[in-house]
Amino acid sequence: MHLARYSELVPALLANVAAEDPEAAQNSGQLLCALLAATQALPPCLHEPPAEGKQLCKQLVASCLNASDNTANMPALEVTLQLLERCREGAEAAECATCRSTLLDAVAAHIDNFFVALVAAPKLPARISRFVSVGSKVRVRVRVRVRVS
Repeated sequence: MHLARYSELVPALLANVAAEDPEAAQNSGQLLCALLAATQALPPCLHEPPAEGKQLCKQLVASCLNASDNTANMPALEVTLQLLERCREGAEAAECATCRSTLLDAVAAHIDNFFVALVAAPKLPARISRFVSVGSKVRVRVRVRVRVS
């Protein structure tokens, strides 16, 4: 992938994991995770220039929590965890250390909210929630038959 396009794509995807449309956020999160898995280094926008890289990391962590209802934004959380893992793998690199410390500091600033969001029931996408009435519980029954011969 051409470096200029890559450096434009990653910030756009990072901004889009905070989108209100859950499917757009999910798609952006999956694409970001795939890009992180396919490359050896951190995306340049997360450490060049350092001030902008730190700001992108802070925005990513802020998007992990939905401000309106304090629930977890799972695509943003997945990208954050993937970035932390990538930083752990490249622990000796200065850009990894800066990105890791910025991510961890941003998480630590709101750690209580993270725990609350992680134990809250996940928000269903609109295409599914329209079939479930408000306040109802979904029950699933599974029958298993085993034949021993």
